[in-house]
Amino acid sequence: MFAADRISADWANAWLRDHPDITLLPPEMARDAGVLLYVTARTEDEPADLLRRSSGVPGVCEIPKVLVAPCISNQSLLEVVGHGVVSFLSYTSVGLNEITEALMEADRGGSRLPGALTRALTDEIREQRRDSDVIARKAGLEPREIEVLRMLAEGSDVREIAARLQYSESTVKGVIQGVVRRLGLRNRIEAVAYGARIGAY
Repeated sequence: MFAADRISADWANAWLRDHPDITLLPPEMARDAGVLLYVTARTEDEPADLLRRSSGVPGVCEIPKVLVAPCISNQSLLEVVGHGVVSFLSYTSVGLNEITEALMEADRGGSRLPGALTRALTDEIREQRRDSDVIARKAGLEPREIEVLRMLAEGSDVREIAARLQYSESTVKGVIQGVVRRLGLRNRIEAVAYGARIGAY
């Protein structure tokens, strides 16, 4: 657990220490945790600063995080999500039971974000994707081609791509071959690299 002040640390520690389903680790063992809790009670603290201070700790970036703070702006939300925050709870209206539930939920792969903040996040992601699609189209790729190359870049094979997009395997192979031939590339690896280079994914 990381806290911006001693009162917040003591408040959370006193509750969580005695919870039968939670094991508290000291900060120096943060990289061994299943979930990290970040708490600040002060409105003047920027929640993103709390996350930034620990982001240099090896192995911490990939661990899901629960943030408890009085308030957060949409811009800060986008930043803290980039640091691994999966749940945000308002310090002024949350109880320790809710924090405990959020920690266990995050450990199971769940998330808790307020509706307005979730909307801001999804709008930002949609905008970024729209931008990458525009770039890709200008560089000679169609939406279907972008999707296939994006999945190849993620490590999916032709069979998996066909299943996910509900295409036949021959259609997927045809899409890949079409990109390779049209852009004068040598193989699918070059096609995937081309898509990444132009910012399609």
